[in-house]
Amino acid sequence: MHDVLGPGVLSHPQEWQNTIAELKKEGVDVVFRDGVMAYGPQPTAGKPGRLIIDPNASIGALRHETQHFLDDKALGFPGMQGLFAAKIRWRMEYNAYMKEVSLAREIRAFPAGKQLVGNARAEKQFITKNYGPLN
Repeated sequence: MHDVLGPGVLSHPQEWQNTIAELKKEGVDVVFRDGVMAYGPQPTAGKPGRLIIDPNASIGALRHETQHFLDDKALGFPGMQGLFAAKIRWRMEYNAYMKEVSLAREIRAFPAGKQLVGNARAEKQFITKNYGPLN
């Protein structure tokens, strides 16, 4: 989505600012780092994790990583071990990719949406290869 919309801080400045503020309010450790976009749970259960985001990331990337936080929260912050079961991890990746695919559809950026679906499929293969079957 970055190729289509550019940095989220420019394309959606209010949403970017509000999302970062809300994540911090929720207790997420927000770190800005060039070239990195990730949400990682805490090693132990009970607290929100860390969101690392490139300050020039797209709004789609921020929505994607924020969805990981929302899924972690919905599960009650089970910690790293709780989130890395294959089925749970795939569900979280699927939810996050669909946030970006929805944005691509909304702005009619169909090639970007197709690429995101391909990225999601690759992520699913990675998860099943490294964490086991999804059943």
